[in-house]
Amino acid sequence: MKDLGSTRRSGHRYTLECEEEAARLKSGDLYGVFINTSKGLDVTPAVAGQYEVDTLRQATKTPYGSRGWNVRILTSDKIKRTSGLLKSIFDDVGAGAAVTVETVSPVIEEITQSLDVDPSVLINMTRMKTKDEATFLHSLAVSALMIRLARHLKIDKFLVPVLGMGGLLHDIGKIGTPIEILTKTGALTDAEMEIIRLHPERGHHMLSRGKGMPEIVLDVCLHHHERLDGKGYPSGLRDGEISLYARMAAISDVYDALTARPYKKPWTASEAISWMLDTKGVFDRDVLREFIDGVIRA
Repeated sequence: MKDLGSTRRSGHRYTLECEEEAARLKSGDLYGVFINTSKGLDVTPAVAGQYEVDTLRQATKTPYGSRGWNVRILTSDKIKRTSGLLKSIFDDVGAGAAVTVETVSPVIEEITQSLDVDPSVLINMTRMKTKDEATFLHSLAVSALMIRLARHLKIDKFLVPVLGMGGLLHDIGKIGTPIEILTKTGALTDAEMEIIRLHPERGHHMLSRGKGMPEIVLDVCLHHHERLDGKGYPSGLRDGEISLYARMAAISDVYDALTARPYKKPWTASEAISWMLDTKGVFDRDVLREFIDGVIRA
């Protein structure tokens, strides 16, 4: 019999072959389970309900293969550890500390390792947000999306972790923003919106205090809410004035916000992408199509 305890800790894949192992999964501290139907058998709704396991089915046209369920597990420990690292950084910043590359690098390493195991698993697991975790898991998800998009675009490999860092810290300026504004389910008032619009500049100021913070990270933080039509903030930049990296961040940020929001019903990936494609003057359409092909449909 396999030692599922070590599997839960490491996030490895294995083949599930008997009911006893399925029962042990049910009792384990799991954030979710991937069922790879190209490797084995899918589960029926009755079985899924019986074990009450959050499953994210990996779509495939490949016929079922060998017997059993081939599953990949990402433990809640992995998510909690990475989220906890980021929370401690944000707490330190809120207390007046500077953000440095050295303090953020361990979080980027955790995200990169998870993506190397499975490019979609971390992003899918961060969909399971609660209101308490939303800020940190949104940052993790945007970082993961930025890394995946950068890899798809074949951006210099030395810049990929820097872009991941930009995604991780893009909203750091929201530290200190009243929680009732951040978690409001209805439309923001003009006054509340003015407060929200301060976060790119506040974040840029916070990150600028850190020694050696890459210019790309500063750019992403300051300009991820700019729009191609010039109606974004804080600078009202237009089209060619907005860097590729800020355009990537705008897409990653909005996509995750739409599909993983804990304050109201999240949109499906198809709904979010359709809305983003239909929205004029906001997103770089070439980069958005690459995002769809290389990140969402990959």
